Parts: sequence; C-alpha cells; structure tokens
Amino acid sequence: DVKEDIGDVKQDIGDVKQDIKDVKQNLRDVKQDIKNVKKNLGDVKQDIGDVKQDIRDVKQELGDVKQDIRDVKQDIGDLKQDIEDVKQDIGDVKQDIGDVKQDLGDVKQDLVDVKQNLGDVKQDIGDVKQDIGDVK
Repeated sequence: DVKEDIGDVKQDIGDVKQDIKDVKQNLRDVKQDIKNVKKNLGDVKQDIGDVKQDIRDVKQELGDVKQDIRDVKQDIGDLKQDIEDVKQDIGDVKQDIGDVKQDLGDVKQDLVDVKQNLGDVKQDIGDVKQDIGDVK
C-alpha cells in the first residue's frame, strides 16, 4: 500500500537526513582534527627550528672553546719558552757571579801580594834609613 510506502520513504529520508547530520558532524570533527594536526605540525616545525638554532649556537660555542684552547696552548708554549729563557738568564748570572768571585779572589791575592810588597818596601826603606844613619 502507498501509505505504507510513503511512510517507509519518509523513514528512509529521515534516516538519510540523520546520516547526513552524522557525516557533517564527522566532517567538522575531521576539520578540527586537521586544524589540531596543523597546529601541532607548526609547533613541531618551530621546535625543529629552535633545535637547529641551539645546534648552531653550540657549534659556535664549541668553535670559540676550541679557539680558546688553541690560545691557551700557545700561551703555555710562550710561558715554557719564557721559563727556558729565564733559566738561561739565571745560568748566565750564575756564570757571571762565578767570574766575579774568581776576579775577587784574584784581587784579594793581588792585595795580599801588594801588602807583602809594601812590607818589603817598608823593610827596604827601613834598611836604607839604617844605612843612611850608619853613613852619617
């Protein structure tokens, strides 16, 4: 019967309308999910950019540290050379002190010799005075 068929068609139309509503809701949900994924993807891209920048910063700092290490090694090398130079200077000064001591020893010996000679001269003068006194 037609009434029954119309009722069935109305029921089918109602079911289709409900299905359309459900599909629309599902589409809204999917659109929201896509928005969320895009936002999350944007956040991930930003995080990746931040990490890349951090890596560049670390590389720069590492380069700076390596340069500092090279500079310190150079300074240490310079200090070692300075120490060797000072050791050489100390050795030279010790040699000079030894030479001066030797020269002082020679001067002392010369003074002893001069004193001895002076004593001899005084003795000779005394003898000459005595001889002069005897001649008178």
